[in-house]
Amino acid sequence: MVGHSIGGTIALDFALQYPERVEALVLVASGLNGYSWSPEYQAWMKKIWDVLQSEEMTKQVLSAPLYAIAMSDPNIKSQVEMITKENLEKVLTWKTFNIQDIQWFFPRPKLNELTQPVLVVCGNKDSQDIQQIARIVCDVIPTAKFIQIENADHCLNFEKPTEFNEAVLDFLKITY
Repeated sequence: MVGHSIGGTIALDFALQYPERVEALVLVASGLNGYSWSPEYQAWMKKIWDVLQSEEMTKQVLSAPLYAIAMSDPNIKSQVEMITKENLEKVLTWKTFNIQDIQWFFPRPKLNELTQPVLVVCGNKDSQDIQQIARIVCDVIPTAKFIQIENADHCLNFEKPTEFNEAVLDFLKITY
């Protein structure tokens, strides 16, 4: 199972909930339920969710330093803008959406219970929070392997596709 960003959070939670259904896990610039986000990250998120309009929210999201490399490449920029806007539009249509609920209330998962091989991939230009989460995951999960991709930020799979794909494929070759 592979998950990027919030998808990494979901993949990790899924692997903990249903360990028999996950043979290996790849976490890419992943979040972590129960993580205490920095005041800077929390302020950035508040600024985004105060808008509640997908176009402006997209601009706010992608103006963060963790997207600087992706936003400097016109080909990557257009793809990431489209994905971000589509995701935000979907969130804003949820019938159960409540701005007050946009926080992580889940406790930190019991990471040390994972026995599957885990690859944690992070760009060295991603946010300090994402890099800290990568360190926590690798420190706690006995089977975790860490790879940091140089000159890449939160969109490392777009920015450095060759390095990213090689890292994942090498991990899978070793694992299987």
